[in-house]
Amino acid sequence: MKSIKYILPALALFAAQFCYSAGQDSSAPSSAPTPAVASAAESSNKSAGVDNKISSSSEDERAARKARIEELKKSNPSLIAASRNALHDTKTLKEFTEAITEYFCAVNPSIGSVLEYSVFGVTVIRILVAIFVVAVALAVQFVLVYVLLSRLSKYIGNVKSSTLKHFFDKLRKPIAFIIILMGIKAALYVLTDNIGSILLLGRVFWGLLNLMIFWIIAIVGDFAFDVLTSKFFKRPSAAINMIDLGRRLFRLSLVIILLLILMDLCGANVNAVLASLGIGGAALAFASKDTIANFFGSVSLVADRPFAIGDWIVAGDVEGVVEAIGIRSTRVRTFPKTVISIPNSILANESINNMSKMPLRRNDFVVGLTYSTTPDQILEVVEDIKKILIDNLEVDNNTFSVQFVDFGASSLDIKVVYYARTLGYDENAKTRQDINIAVMRAVLARGLSFAFPSRSLYFENPIPKA
Repeated sequence: MKSIKYILPALALFAAQFCYSAGQDSSAPSSAPTPAVASAAESSNKSAGVDNKISSSSEDERAARKARIEELKKSNPSLIAASRNALHDTKTLKEFTEAITEYFCAVNPSIGSVLEYSVFGVTVIRILVAIFVVAVALAVQFVLVYVLLSRLSKYIGNVKSSTLKHFFDKLRKPIAFIIILMGIKAALYVLTDNIGSILLLGRVFWGLLNLMIFWIIAIVGDFAFDVLTSKFFKRPSAAINMIDLGRRLFRLSLVIILLLILMDLCGANVNAVLASLGIGGAALAFASKDTIANFFGSVSLVADRPFAIGDWIVAGDVEGVVEAIGIRSTRVRTFPKTVISIPNSILANESINNMSKMPLRRNDFVVGLTYSTTPDQILEVVEDIKKILIDNLEVDNNTFSVQFVDFGASSLDIKVVYYARTLGYDENAKTRQDINIAVMRAVLARGLSFAFPSRSLYFENPIPKA
């Protein structure tokens, strides 16, 4: 606010001086042409043809320069923007410095002479303005980064949001660098008079500013991917791998875009670079078609979610537990403890039986009794087996079936079907063992015996004894 008090009077002084000079020029009386003037007009008429040639050549140069600028705008937009911003900022800062100098010269000539004193080719007022700009940048950086963001990060840490706290902690560095960078840029613009140096500084600072902006974009992207990962962390699935892939592709795209901007600032033809990248990308895509097919296979697995990490699946001839779902393949740990890697393009087109999604596990067996068993005894054994299934807590009482179903080649067959709540292999095997032992005891308690394949031979004539 204090600097505005000095700038406004200086601007008023410049406006008054401009109006005064304009009034003097407009009030100057017009006089008759003198002989010297007449001779000058005559000579000017003689050289009109030469002037026309010179003006036409200068117009051609301006047209060529304008065409060159338009070409640069199309091929190097970042370079043109950086140069234009550098010249505009330098002009604004120089006008600000000159306004302060003019004001002090009008108010106190001795102070004005001190401010116009040159040290190594730079006036004192420029040095003071440069120091003031850097000091303001440091103050703004301290207030914004080390006061506001620090308090905000500490408050978020108190409400137990570690991801958000980490996000604000990461933002502090690039924001601080941007503010300091702007202050240093303004100070150097004030101290520099050479146009070439100003344009070079404009390119350098424009590149550094883009680097800081892309740094902030990368931090925001990492925060978004961290939020997605935290949502899928409690139930492991292929989506976590796809989130990691998305994070890598996001960072790679940021790096490529930043490199193109920096190449544009250095004067390279970005359109030619993009065209070469398109041709190379087509060749690379043709050479890596299997990899691309596996990638889209993994995308379809994530979208469909036929299984998750830790599920027991049967896919074709492969049966086992899913250990990892990658970009190219899925690893399955088989029951013989070997690991099989299945390409995702094949797995996406395969029929997958997810055994882990069973609400109940089906078990069945056949009890074969000898043909000496009476019908009443068979009915008693059937009721005994039903009671065994009802009494077992691991068996669903609403879905079992015990029926005398067939006359076998050497046995009377009772078919038993039940569904167990134990889905794991070891737990289910323990349930089957308990039921089988109980069925054996029930059969033996009835005085019956299990049939086994046997054959009886009858001879028409008795076999002679030896």
